[in-house]
Amino acid sequence: MSDPAPPPSRASAPPPESATVWRSRPVFLSSTFADLHDDRDYLRVHAFSVVEERLRERCHYLETIDLRVGVETAAEAEEARRELKVLKVCLDEIKRSRPFFVGLLGDRYGWVPPGERMEAAAREAGFSSAVAGRSVTELEVLYGVLESPDQRARSRFYIRELDYGSMPPELRARFDDRVADDADAPERVRRLEALKERLVREMPDRVRTYRARWDAEQGRVTGLEELAGLVVADLWSDLDAETRAYLRDAPTTWQEADRRTLEDFVEGRTRLFVERPQVTEPLVSHALSSSSEAEWGVCLTGASGSGKSSVFGRLCRALERRDDVLVLAAAAGIGPGSGNVDRMLRRWIHELAAFLEIPDPVADAEATAEAADADAAEDVEELFADVLARAAQRTRVVVLVDALNQFEATTRARYLTWLPRPWPANARLLATAVPGTASETLGGSDGVAGRRLEPMAEAEARAVAERFYRDRYHREPNARALSVLLAKESPDGGFAYGNPLWLELALQEMNLLEADDYARAEREFAELPGAGRMEALLCVVAEELPADAAGVYRRLLGRAERDFGEAWTQALMTLIALGRGGWRESDLRSLVRDVAGEPWDDLKFAGVRRTLGPHLVQRGAQAQWDAFHARLRESVVEGALADEDARRRLHGLLVDHLEGLDEGDPLRATETMVHLIGLGDAERAALHLARRNERQWSGSTGRLELTETVGRLSEWLEEEGAGGDDAAVEDDRVGWAAGLLTALEERPSELRAVANVFVFDLSDALSLTGRARGESVRGTLLERARAALRRLLQPDRALEPALRLYVERDVSVSLNKLGDFYLRRGAQGDAERAGAAYEESLATRQGLVERNPNDAQAVRDVSVSLNKLGDFYLRRG
Repeated sequence: MSDPAPPPSRASAPPPESATVWRSRPVFLSSTFADLHDDRDYLRVHAFSVVEERLRERCHYLETIDLRVGVETAAEAEEARRELKVLKVCLDEIKRSRPFFVGLLGDRYGWVPPGERMEAAAREAGFSSAVAGRSVTELEVLYGVLESPDQRARSRFYIRELDYGSMPPELRARFDDRVADDADAPERVRRLEALKERLVREMPDRVRTYRARWDAEQGRVTGLEELAGLVVADLWSDLDAETRAYLRDAPTTWQEADRRTLEDFVEGRTRLFVERPQVTEPLVSHALSSSSEAEWGVCLTGASGSGKSSVFGRLCRALERRDDVLVLAAAAGIGPGSGNVDRMLRRWIHELAAFLEIPDPVADAEATAEAADADAAEDVEELFADVLARAAQRTRVVVLVDALNQFEATTRARYLTWLPRPWPANARLLATAVPGTASETLGGSDGVAGRRLEPMAEAEARAVAERFYRDRYHREPNARALSVLLAKESPDGGFAYGNPLWLELALQEMNLLEADDYARAEREFAELPGAGRMEALLCVVAEELPADAAGVYRRLLGRAERDFGEAWTQALMTLIALGRGGWRESDLRSLVRDVAGEPWDDLKFAGVRRTLGPHLVQRGAQAQWDAFHARLRESVVEGALADEDARRRLHGLLVDHLEGLDEGDPLRATETMVHLIGLGDAERAALHLARRNERQWSGSTGRLELTETVGRLSEWLEEEGAGGDDAAVEDDRVGWAAGLLTALEERPSELRAVANVFVFDLSDALSLTGRARGESVRGTLLERARAALRRLLQPDRALEPALRLYVERDVSVSLNKLGDFYLRRGAQGDAERAGAAYEESLATRQGLVERNPNDAQAVRDVSVSLNKLGDFYLRRG
């Protein structure tokens, strides 16, 4: 096919929503440090994260500027220059952070630097008031608020009243200048009281008092709930007024809602993206390549956390800016419904129809409904193929799909049967995936090239770190600590920084130091100056960080456990880790209570979600809460679920919960077999299979439930690493599955139902992949199913006539399928066994006709067996 004529103007096409501009709202947090560490930590977790979540709905980031880690001064040789730099950066950040300012005042006045250096820093910052003898904290208040009338309306102050009753006297001196014994203490007390009085006098509606107490057992300030509530209410009141105009209208259609979810995901993935030309440029070139080129698709693979989604986001941004390209994009696992192929195709059809200026061929009333049968799915696929081809005749169309492996576990998604064939010449496909069935299927297609996303190089990792510090924390990374971090080697070889997920998590940990960390710096590095202590601490933290993403996730989870309760948080995360695709909030409300022995708590759930941020998402048609990265799931399994007995108990609880749901509940259908396998109860799993087999005749949902149940068993049997190959299929998994055929020996009707599932549904599911392992497992289980059915036909088994008829028919089918299997096995096949199986199947069916000459089905079965045997003899000559 030749290249099309130049594309017409895209003016009529709807503009991509990527035109949305995200903004930042900086908030400077001012206080003395040593005595208010706990207060600042509590605000970060329980106040600022709440405000940050609300701002996202208005396309704003909250940038909390907390300079406790210190301004980077390790390179400053002279103490005077170091102090000057600290002052200058503090003042510069206040100026840059306008108009939002949060000040905390306790009973310490704070550090008072030498007067001449303070004067120099103040003059450079344009501060005109007298500064000699003032603390840095007071200077921040004066410069950031009191000297600027406009700032007063956007600033808040919180004065702490601390109950020192249980604090040791020697410790109190670090928190309260009133009990300090040095000569300057009275002057500091006077200045602090004067500052508080001025704030109350001049800004009465902007100053609040909060109470807290010292907890001797924990060794920290507690009772800070009042403070968090005040800060959330006050700060949001100010920010709400400033950002209300940016509140986006609620989507009016499901297509708009899905597109917005995708756009927000792309924004998050590209916010700190550092260009990797060697990765993105070949992909962009492919997207724009000549229509006559043979390759129409690329499948980019990489391990979880290797940066595939960031590359996907960067490609979206680069291609959507072009007038000569129409982009269709989707990312699985980013929100409810995002992993449903039918929903993705319907949205794309809608966008293509808008571009073509034709009515949407898919009715809006059906848009959110999942396909109830194969014909409906095929209709959507045909419509997509048609409008894609029509659009590609007018302009280049690029289809971008992120995380093929995270689509729902259906045959349609795993084997990409929805892809139009042939693919339009003027269209390109770029997809990302973790290596597996989906990537193998796409990469093995004619015209599709497979590419591996290589680990980041050191220069790229340094650039990521520098941008991370600059854009999120407004300071430079400590060069020595960063070198320690980048020298870490991952457990599987190479450098840990090669995995972008690990690097992001590690940098976040380096910037989330808490009160305990600062106390450690003073305790272990007391002989060093202030900046030296922090540098030494940062180096130690970098050295102690695990060199794999799962390990860093465990640290993050440990922080959530400290903030929201160990038992409650562990219960939530272990449930999510064991769920194949997460759980609905309604499920978690019941399950967390049973696991933790504590009631469900909406505030704790919201807090854990904020702590984990983008690493915990809602996905699936049922809006299930799930781990975004497999590494988070692994960290929980390797930590809180390391004990096998504990895992089994939890699987049993999940089975009980699922079986207590209504018949027809989607999760009961899709998840029960997963947890029966985890529980290891063969009898219970066999009964579940038998009941699903019986329910398949109750309507389309019953058939779907059986298909889902068998699909989970098939996936588990074929899972990579399960062990076994053509020569050794008798591994633990196959042995356990075969045990389902012996678990109901005394219940003939149920046993026949399980064997029937093995002969028909499970055999067909295992044959779909075409893998050697799947075929070997299929043959083994067919043999076991035939043996189980034969046992039912033994003379000592008194079967009902109708049941005996069903069993004999199943035996005949299993023999024909085994004949096919024996013919295909190995290089030459096993013709002798294949012929014997075909002949035995024919004899069984002939016997059925002799006893039931009017049974039309039995007569047809004989015809099928005769044809199979005839084909076999012809091939044998």
